[in-house]
Amino acid sequence: MLRIASGKVTCFFIFIFLLQAFNGIGQLSKVDSLSMLLKQQDLTGTERYKILADLSYTLCRSDIKLARRYAYEAKNVAKQLKSDQLYGRALSLVGLTYKAEGAYEKALLNYRQAYDLETEPINRGNILGRIGSIYSHLAKYDSAFHYYNAALAIRQEIGDEEGVSFSYNNLGTLYERKGEYKKAIEYYFKDLRLSEKLGVSDQDRGVTLYNIGLVYSTLEDHKLSLKYLNQSLELRKKVGDKKGMAVTLSALGDLYLNIENYSLSFDHYTEALQLCRDLGDVRREAEVLADLGYWHHKRKIYQKATELFREALALYQQINDKRGLLECYKSLSETLYKQKDYVAASKLVSKAYPLAEEMGAKSVILELMELENKVVLSSVNQFKALEQVQRFLNLKDSIYNLEKAKQIAELQAEYDLSNTEKENALLRKEQDLQQIRLKQEHNATLTFGGISFILTLLAIFFYRQRRYGLKVNKVLQTKNKELKERETELIEHSEELSQVNEELLASNNALQEAYGRIELKNEQITQSINYACRIQEALFPTKEDINQNFKGSFVYFKPLDLISGDFYWLLNFEGLVFWAAVDCTGHGVPGALMSMLASSGLDDIVRNDRVTDPARILEYLHLRIVDTLKQQQGYNNDGMDVSLCVYDPVSKKLSFSGARHSICYIQNGELNMIKGVKRSIGGEMFHKPFKSHEISIKVPTQVYLYSDGYKDQFGGPKNKRFMAHRFRNLLEEIHHHDMGKQYELLDRNFYGWMNESRTTQVDDVLVWGVLID
Repeated sequence: MLRIASGKVTCFFIFIFLLQAFNGIGQLSKVDSLSMLLKQQDLTGTERYKILADLSYTLCRSDIKLARRYAYEAKNVAKQLKSDQLYGRALSLVGLTYKAEGAYEKALLNYRQAYDLETEPINRGNILGRIGSIYSHLAKYDSAFHYYNAALAIRQEIGDEEGVSFSYNNLGTLYERKGEYKKAIEYYFKDLRLSEKLGVSDQDRGVTLYNIGLVYSTLEDHKLSLKYLNQSLELRKKVGDKKGMAVTLSALGDLYLNIENYSLSFDHYTEALQLCRDLGDVRREAEVLADLGYWHHKRKIYQKATELFREALALYQQINDKRGLLECYKSLSETLYKQKDYVAASKLVSKAYPLAEEMGAKSVILELMELENKVVLSSVNQFKALEQVQRFLNLKDSIYNLEKAKQIAELQAEYDLSNTEKENALLRKEQDLQQIRLKQEHNATLTFGGISFILTLLAIFFYRQRRYGLKVNKVLQTKNKELKERETELIEHSEELSQVNEELLASNNALQEAYGRIELKNEQITQSINYACRIQEALFPTKEDINQNFKGSFVYFKPLDLISGDFYWLLNFEGLVFWAAVDCTGHGVPGALMSMLASSGLDDIVRNDRVTDPARILEYLHLRIVDTLKQQQGYNNDGMDVSLCVYDPVSKKLSFSGARHSICYIQNGELNMIKGVKRSIGGEMFHKPFKSHEISIKVPTQVYLYSDGYKDQFGGPKNKRFMAHRFRNLLEEIHHHDMGKQYELLDRNFYGWMNESRTTQVDDVLVWGVLID
């Protein structure tokens, strides 16, 4: 809640409350209320930051650009306040806006910076979950599993049940995208049951109902899918979640299309597309465009389907959404196949294969193989015979043109001259006519020769085409024969696969029964381990016990499993303070059993045997372990490493003895270390004696006991161990802080070291720091 000092602002809060109590015309939304509060002049820096952050988060689903503007303003206010924590949370809000927009690289950059600055486990878990969501969208499923499981571990550790619910939902979504629908349903119902138990918001329940409906749609259970999707849409409309409405409307469009209710399907798609464009949500817009493309494809409107798929493909390429690209390549290639554009379809199938293999999308790979077979078969066209050549040769006599006809007419006119002239003229005319006839014969010969030459060329052309056609037909006959043989092989292979499938179904049923029995046993074992964990925790000293004996302290305790082989022990006896950090052989149940032997042994040695020297206490403990575990008879070689301190507040003297463990203490800003004897408790029969070391406590002294878990943790840029020298340097760096802050810095460094190389915890971790004044 915001703390406003001014009475004027307090009255304003009352005014807002009264307005929101009514549902009349003058009702103010949360955004309006916060915007009005932001205009107040007498807000403190922290109050202004909280309003800006609340505005950014509220607007992220309805106005991304405005949400980002408020997030950046909040970041600037945090910078002015010089608060790393608030600055980191503002970076997380900036990352949230980029994620909503599909700008994943920018979102990851802001989330990682925010994680480094965040100190509260609940917020660290939230950031890890959002990073996992981005890797899921990028189809980097191994990375997504890593971050989702890391978030789930933190949330379970701190008892954040609402966060656990989110993690179940995220893991369900991931399994769904990998085609493992049974696992997806299992996690979604885990989320739904936990959500109902917690009474979470309608918005979050709407997400889970949507996911369940989507899986049932994939499994073609349309009745259940329609039930859960409509429940989701109703909740999302109720809370005004426009982004969620768009997603659910799109899913309902898919469902109605599958049951061939084309009118309702188109209406839902169109409404979803408009919401996506209003929100500026590029990825969702691409998804709905692809849905509309498939709608047109199914109605055999292939040209429009191609246009929509190409528009969606451009948006997916813009945001580098590999999952969307894969679906778009597949759908567009199917549409091009229907349009008989086999070359383009084949190219798109080739682009889709690497993406499907990278994402491990087995069902999509099978669909692509089927489509590729169809494209290959269709693209082997039978040889087409040559079209008949239509020729029309109009061989008109070009010799007798108008000019030659005129010459003949003139000769005929001159025939009427005088006899002498006629005889002479006749002789000349006969000679001229003879020349004309010779010229006509010559021209006719040339014309016939030209036509013959053309006909010869055409005959040669058709002869060669016929030979080529026969050759191609022969090749096609061979190909057809091979295809028929291949078809026969495929049929035989299909029958073999059917038989194998029946065997697999029988094996699957047996596995299901075995899985049920294993799950029951696992649940019983888990309950037993949880009970053992509570018993072990009861043996640990309480915070009150520790605070009564030391001026300040922290216990950084991170078990690898539910129960631990590391433990810490404290006893105040006859004015002396005894405390120890113990690392037993192994971890989990074996380590926990050893820890109970050690804890009871230490109590008995001090209380009943009244031994107060730390070296003698370790010797006594060694003998008890050897005797209890019958190690002299060679039954086992188990043991433990111990660092043990005894402090006398009267003499201001601290005594230390270690079994393979050391002690670090800081006086006047200088770090000192005393190594323990290179010998464990238990197991070894021949060994060096333990030694006690004395430290004078004349000034405030910080004392650190620890197991090997912290310094042996793998991580960093080269995935190496943290090592003892880095651990001592870290203690020197943080010792000037109070004990609570030292705990936070140890925790931040531990997870930061692991996350640099994306490793997981390898051993139980224990660091116990105390301040002795």
